[in-house]
Amino acid sequence: GGFTAAAGHNFYTARAYPKKYWNKVAFVSEPTGHILHQNFMDKKGTDFEDKLGFNLLAGADEWVAPVFAEVGPDGAVWVADWYSYIIQHNPTPKGSENGAGNAYETPLRDFTHGRLYRIAWKNAPKYTPISLS
Repeated sequence: GGFTAAAGHNFYTARAYPKKYWNKVAFVSEPTGHILHQNFMDKKGTDFEDKLGFNLLAGADEWVAPVFAEVGPDGAVWVADWYSYIIQHNPTPKGSENGAGNAYETPLRDFTHGRLYRIAWKNAPKYTPISLS
């Protein structure tokens, strides 16, 4: 009930963040709110109960639109930012027309830019790549 367009979530499963994150935090991407949120998950029997945490990323830039976050092999959180002023399809503003996929047509929708963020803890242990050979 706390998101407009939650676009994806993943659990923190590495060991490069503080121990309170290990298998307990779900990162929820919210592009229309310009945030990457943290939910702290507590196991309660066969279920989980979540506690809202602080945002891991919050953009004051109105183009910031995180759509996915994943834990990388280095233990940092990697974030895909759509980087578009208009991310949602609807509602269609008055005077606008809908196009492909029923999304309203606007020159403010960007299809050519995007950014990746790597968010690491400054006290993380040094990463040593694993040899697959």
